[in-house]
Parts: sequence; structure tokens; C-alpha cells
Amino acid sequence: MESTCSIDIKFFPFDTQRCDFKFTAWSYRKDDVVMDIGTDGIDLRDYIPNSQWDVVGTSKNDVDTDESAVIFTVIIKRKPLFYLLNVVCPVIMLSLLMVFTFVLPISSGERAGYCITVFLSLAVFLTIVASQMPKNSEQTSALAIYMLVMTILSTLIVIITLCEVRLSTRTLPEDRINGFYRFTYKLSMCLRCKSCCKGKNQVEILNKETSSPATWMEVVNGLDFLLFWLFILTTFALTAAAIPIAASGASP
Repeated sequence: MESTCSIDIKFFPFDTQRCDFKFTAWSYRKDDVVMDIGTDGIDLRDYIPNSQWDVVGTSKNDVDTDESAVIFTVIIKRKPLFYLLNVVCPVIMLSLLMVFTFVLPISSGERAGYCITVFLSLAVFLTIVASQMPKNSEQTSALAIYMLVMTILSTLIVIITLCEVRLSTRTLPEDRINGFYRFTYKLSMCLRCKSCCKGKNQVEILNKETSSPATWMEVVNGLDFLLFWLFILTTFALTAAAIPIAASGASP
């Protein structure tokens, strides 16, 4: 005898599901047939452990109607190790590889090809992952949202990288460096050398020496430093927030 039940995939793969099995004596009322549910409920002595689910609890209840019926409830919890090793960890590693695009020097000429290759690898992998996740249009799992956010970040990195390649081809004095790029360059220099930003005299020296980058390549290098730390901290923050929330949010 086989049965199915609706599932809640919000916290997949850390989800806990509650399945109700209703047994009814068709066309009989309680006055005609009395169903005895016993005292032990579901007997698990012959139960064989499953590689994907753990049975964490069972219960039994009478149906508060005139029909002769009884409901048995099984609470099962998914084992997440397979999905952590084959889904979550590869997505995190590919996201980190994408962030390290900003470590590759723009002068090497390989940055655009590198980031696009990693992005395509992530897109292909997410297609494989989507085929393994439960199909449900009523609810969206936290893992699916996390992978969507990682895809959006990877798309932004590709766009920014292509824009940086364009900036590196500019020349002075035809293309002047505006105030925004001067500010980002100065900020990157301050973050690289915190001691340079301490003291009034040192700040004045910094303003004189770093507020005017000599070439557009220096501007790109400053942007690389800021963007690398921005995206890597964002990736770690999203991962550190999404995994614990999904792991602790599931309840019977």
C-alpha cells in the first residue's frame, strides 16, 4: 500500500515533513464500525532505516466526525548531508571563484574570459541542481533563493569586469578622471594602508599623493581592491545567514 502527502520545501534540505494517513471504513458510521487504534500507534519494529529520511515521531488521533475513521501521523526529517556536499558546497566554491576575478590583473587580458567561464560553469551546475530539487510552485526553498542571489552577484561581477576592461583602455588627457573615480582610488589607498590615514599631516600627504591617480590602470586597480572585499564579504555574509536559518527554521 502506497500513499503520498504534500511537502513544505521552504527549508530544503533541512526540512521536516508531517504526513497524515487517514484510514476510513467507507459508508460506515461510528455506530456501525468502531475502529480501535490501539495503545502503541504505529509499530516501527519492522521499520528499515532510510538513506534519505529519518522518522522522528509518530502519533495517532481519532476523527471528530460521525464517520468511522482514524488518522496516523508520521513526522520525518530529511538527511541533508548529500545536498550539502553535492549542492551547497559547489555553489559556494564557484561563487568564491567568481569573486577572485578581481585578483586577476586586468593587464593579463584573461579576466573577461575567466569570469565568463566561471559564470557559465555556475549556470550549468545550477541547471543540474534544479533537476534534483523538489518541484513545487507554491513555495520556494531557501536554498533556491540563495542560489538565485549567488547568480545575481555573479552576473554583477561579469558586468563590472567588462566595464573595468573598458575603463582600462582609456587614456589621459583625452579621458579625464572624474571625482567619483578619484574618490574610489583614494578610499582604496586608505584601506590598504590604514596608518596613512591617521593624523592631520598624513591625511594632507595622502590627499596630495593619492587623490590624483596617474593612469586609468591605477583607477581600475583601486576598484579591484574595493570590489574584491565587497563581494567576498557579501558572499560570506549571505552564506553564514542562509545556511543557519534554513537549518534551524524547520520544525515538525
